Amino acid sequence: MATELLEITLISAQGLKMPPGFRRIQTYAVIWVDQLYKLRTRTDRTGGPDPAWNDRFVFRVPTEYLVPDSSSAVSIEIYCTGGWYGKESLVGSVRFLIGNERLLGKPPNSPSFAALGIRRPSGRITGVLNIGAVLLSNVSRTVTEALVQSPAVSYRDLNLLQRPAMRDRTNTEERETGTAERREKAVPVLAEEDEEEEEEREDLVRGVVFCGPCLLRVPRKIHLSPSDENFKVPVQTVPTVPVPARQVSGKKR
Repeated sequence: MATELLEITLISAQGLKMPPGFRRIQTYAVIWVDQLYKLRTRTDRTGGPDPAWNDRFVFRVPTEYLVPDSSSAVSIEIYCTGGWYGKESLVGSVRFLIGNERLLGKPPNSPSFAALGIRRPSGRITGVLNIGAVLLSNVSRTVTEALVQSPAVSYRDLNLLQRPAMRDRTNTEERETGTAERREKAVPVLAEEDEEEEEEREDLVRGVVFCGPCLLRVPRKIHLSPSDENFKVPVQTVPTVPVPARQVSGKKR
């Protein structure tokens, strides 16, 4: 039986009705072609009654599923979270008749967009769901392998599965690169230190030393040791000062 790869994009919704008991709307959508393989979007926590998801899904469907006269449809349900006691509530549902988009008559990879009314549990139509559909001529290797296990695949779920492996591989490459860079930097530093020590030893012999890392040449006098053979203690002559004679005078009684 011939099959096609159908990609559905749940773009956004507008004008959702807040269920009773909910202070704010945090919504996600559930989509399926076969009830045994249901997929869901991420939870929009900031859009309120106008959520945006932009999540993509790939379904392997029979070609007869896409003919214009087919009654087959893609089912979507929108749920709300964040109510009292952490409960969830059904906001509305959509039944997307994919045959009306006539995708088989379009070139491959040509997208089609539609705005569908959202039916509340009461039966009233409130809000609009923006949706896109396209028949894919080819997919990535990761999606192909996932479709072998299941006829419905979410790009979001595949990214979440691949992210830890990519992170570990990236961290390993960074560690290896960082180690190599540190090793390369250490070699010139050691060579520079050896050159500096050699220059310092030469300058010490000449009586000149370096002043710290700034490498300023500051002359310093080197005192000789008394053990040197040619060492002579300078003899300083102290000039004699004549002392005047003390005159003794007799006391009168």
